Amino acid sequence: MINNNKFIIWGRTFSLPVKYMQYTGQGILPEQNIALELFLKNVCFSDTVKKKVESFCYEQNKQEVQTENTDNIFRYIMPQYLFIPRNEERTVALMCSYKFNMEQGIAIVFKNETLFEVGFQDIIL
Repeated sequence: MINNNKFIIWGRTFSLPVKYMQYTGQGILPEQNIALELFLKNVCFSDTVKKKVESFCYEQNKQEVQTENTDNIFRYIMPQYLFIPRNEERTVALMCSYKFNMEQGIAIVFKNETLFEVGFQDIIL
């Protein structure tokens, strides 16, 4: 099931689909709906989260990024969708394309409405 939701992420508005991990013949778990609901109510894309993303980009591509602080993070990443895995934890990931690794992209993972990890998308898929 995919729904579109509007989000303000570091000053820009995005209309993003929500993708749920599902198994064939099984629907969305109640825990997945709760994870999305609480995420939408409580998660703020703060400067702290942005700094973690900037640091990740810098660590991965120091030559191209050149500094850990950027005035426009969207030069490197672009939000694509929210991903909600099938687990009992309240986990939601903002999946982004990444200029320097278009194949993998970046996942900004939140657990229990708190930033948990920033990494390539295989950390959550």
